[in-house]
Order: sequence, then C-alpha cells, then structure tokens
Amino acid sequence: MNRAICQKHETVKVLGCSNLEEESVKTDLFFTWYTKGCKGSSKQPHMLKLKDWPPSESFKECLPNHFEEFVSYLPYKEYTHPVSGSINLAVKFPDGWLKPDMGPKAYIAYGFAKELGFGDSVTKLHCDMSDAVNVLTHVAEVKLGYEDVTAIEKLMPKNLEQDKRELHDIHQDGEANDIISSDT
Repeated sequence: MNRAICQKHETVKVLGCSNLEEESVKTDLFFTWYTKGCKGSSKQPHMLKLKDWPPSESFKECLPNHFEEFVSYLPYKEYTHPVSGSINLAVKFPDGWLKPDMGPKAYIAYGFAKELGFGDSVTKLHCDMSDAVNVLTHVAEVKLGYEDVTAIEKLMPKNLEQDKRELHDIHQDGEANDIISSDT
C-alpha cells in the first residue's frame, strides 16, 4: 500500500457513503485520511469508500506481495483461486477469449461505528453482478471527541425525520406509501 501512497499525482474516484456522491481525490490524500481520519465541513467524520482498486492494472502486477498473501488466505481455493482454481470456470476460458477480471480488487473504506447515532457501515446492502468473496482484513477504531459527538447529536433529529420519510415513503406532496404495511 505504500506504493499507492507514493502515487501523489494519481487521482482515484471515491464514493461518499453518506450522500452516495462520487468525487476525485488524490491517492495519497485518501490513504492519509484512511490512517489519520478526515472531517467534512459539518465537523463529522467522512465515510468514504475506494472501490475496485487498483483501477487500471491488475492487483497482482501492482502489489505482487499483497496478491500472494491475499490468495493464500482465500477459502475453497478450488473455487476462488483467480489463477488456478480447479473448478473455477473463469480460469478455464480458452486463450483469446475475453476473461472476466478475477481480481482481487480492494474495497478500502473508512467511517465510524455510529453514523449520526445509528450503527452503520460504509457498504450498503447491495447485489453484486457476479459471485464475490469478501474478506475483511483490517478494522481500526476512530475516536470521536466531544465536539464530534455534539455535532452528531445536533444532526440526529434531522436524520430521524429523513429516516421516517424514507421508511414510510412520504413524497414531497405529503402523500404516503407505507412500504412496511403495503400489500405490494
């Protein structure tokens, strides 16, 4: 990963997990924020995710030592090994055929355990387009100071109202569509 941190002029696209907006950030800045934390203008910690990294070259070429170590820890290698899985159909494609990207790809994300007072994660519930093996390799605690907690507590009522609107699917015109008790 140090190599990535040294790529100061390269930018990567990151996803803001609270607002689902994509932005470009210099690679070294993303990893600095990952290790030291980063707060937005509202003084609450950012929740950012770097998906499908490295973007342009294979993980094996970019980080060969990390690749070998990662692959050595994969479960069910006959299915999951990206080069030699004996029953991994994707590695059996004939030469000249377009093969899927077998990865691995890193999803590097950071945030905090409680988003505005609720337990949260930086990866929302989703459906992958293909089979995937996800391996959690690192977790670190982010300490929140008094100012951080105060800022979060100020935002909680606003976010509770938004959650209620989303839960009951209340439209701008005030018409409600309760998704929990709906027959459809």
